Amino acid sequence: MRDTDTSPQNEKAEANLIDFIGRVAIVTGAGGGLGRSYAWELAWRGAKVVVNDLGGSVDGTGASTKAADVVVEAITQAGGEAVANYESVATAAGGEAIVEAALESFGQVDIVINNAGILRDRSFANLTWEEIDGVVNTHLLGAFNVSQPAFRAMKEANYGRFVFTSSNAGLFGNFGQANYGAAKAGLVGLSNVIAIEGAKYGIQSNVIAPVARTRMTEQLLGPMAELVEPLQVTPMVVFLCSEQNPFTHEIFTAGGGRYGRIFIGTNNGWFAGRGVFPTVDHIASHLDEIRDISSYEIPLSSNEEIMIIGRALAAPPSGVIPDARRWVEVNISRDLFADQMEPGEEANEGFTHWVSLPDYLPNILKDPDLAQDLTPLLDELKKHPEISQAVHYDREVVAVTTSMASEDLRSLVAAFLQPHIAVDWQKADRRPFDLDGSTFAAGYPGPRTTIE
Repeated sequence: MRDTDTSPQNEKAEANLIDFIGRVAIVTGAGGGLGRSYAWELAWRGAKVVVNDLGGSVDGTGASTKAADVVVEAITQAGGEAVANYESVATAAGGEAIVEAALESFGQVDIVINNAGILRDRSFANLTWEEIDGVVNTHLLGAFNVSQPAFRAMKEANYGRFVFTSSNAGLFGNFGQANYGAAKAGLVGLSNVIAIEGAKYGIQSNVIAPVARTRMTEQLLGPMAELVEPLQVTPMVVFLCSEQNPFTHEIFTAGGGRYGRIFIGTNNGWFAGRGVFPTVDHIASHLDEIRDISSYEIPLSSNEEIMIIGRALAAPPSGVIPDARRWVEVNISRDLFADQMEPGEEANEGFTHWVSLPDYLPNILKDPDLAQDLTPLLDELKKHPEISQAVHYDREVVAVTTSMASEDLRSLVAAFLQPHIAVDWQKADRRPFDLDGSTFAAGYPGPRTTIE
């Protein structure tokens, strides 16, 4: 079915062949270029393929059955299984019909490659609404129209693979392609949401940003067109369609033999402080921090990006020491504790409190030796009329009381530790802050009102 490299290296690779036996794929815009290459490769590897192509011109006008028929004939003559479909992806009815063709012919839908597209390039100021609508309807809404009914079928089967065809023009911009770029960027958002919603049903969704010579790109690429063949993009896309692909919610680039990942990330940025309202001048003076990308994160949902903001809001301002109750945990049981008391002390029946302190306590204290010998803390606790006995073992303090509440004991221990906490405690602290108040103590001074 294809021109095959018969080198020893290729024969070794074929021994571990990724196949699609038992899988059904829909490839839109499969009458030529990239789509034809995808359909051919999937069929060669055992997939049953719906070859969809309207058969129109590059700008979307006209229609013909020839493009899809030629691809289907080539696949079937080589022993593969494929059916042609000539519907336009630009309408909801067309999208439904494409998916229905797969269900009627093969009984299922496992893979959708949204590849159909047209071009109507013009500089932004001169674009007409007809040019905008035609491109957006084909690329972006076309992907909606095909993917939604396919998603429903995949959800029932608890399996699916989507690949959306974006473009560097949408991800990075290109002169004269505002309509095309906007549609292609929108496909990234669509794919990301499908990846999130489909995760629990075994449905994966990824984006490909290809660079290849097709009838749509020949004029744009110039002399480079001869060096970037569709066949060089195909392996990346077909892998994303496979059961072996573990990735979802990602963007990949492929062209001319180069393969890579494109991602949307966010840096640490600059945090003005909780409750602070910066001025324009403050923004201007912190642009270096705002734009610094020496470190970054790649959120996989809107919630994950919000969590980054939440972490900044939860952390106290630099140099501010929170209430020491942050590091004190108390467990309580009613018990006789004679075997744990110091020699000469008389055990009393009461409530036994286990006060736990973190093992990194020396690193957050001004005087690390205090963490090794908590005798001053014990002396302070014994002054309290409700505490009859107190001892310590490493990072644990054991206290017997008659009626003291565990939270009162926690506050008492924290009050002793508070003046001993080092200003640079954050460097050693390992406990995350929460926004529910559990780690913001009553003595916390509150948000800053000025910007440092």
